Amino acid sequence: MCSAMAKEREATPAIMAGGDPQVIDRVSPVLGTMGNQIRGIEGKLCTVSGSGNVAIYAIEKLQELGAKVIACSDSNGVILDPRGIDLRLLKQLKEVERRRISDYAKHREAEYIPDGIIWDIPCEVALPCATQNE
Repeated sequence: MCSAMAKEREATPAIMAGGDPQVIDRVSPVLGTMGNQIRGIEGKLCTVSGSGNVAIYAIEKLQELGAKVIACSDSNGVILDPRGIDLRLLKQLKEVERRRISDYAKHREAEYIPDGIIWDIPCEVALPCATQNE
């Protein structure tokens, strides 16, 4: 489990928003603050629980800040992409086609871990962005 996540899991506020612009507005300040707390997020290996709106836009913001998001999840498992999550592919699969995260591995060389636990993936920063199975 990511050590930062283990220490802060109970104290970390949930990010809840309704639509894409709201998600970005709410996630951006949290990540900005978090980036300052960890002395900059650029180059950090990150995991994001979930693959819905909050998770997708958290991944987008992390990538904008220079972080490398290597894993995300849904209620069936975890996708691990050591090269970094392909956000365009993830958005296509989740927002347009409404597919499961397991389909990501069919389009890219990534590992799908059925029934995997996102918190078991080694990382430097972990963001809880799912509403179920946390």
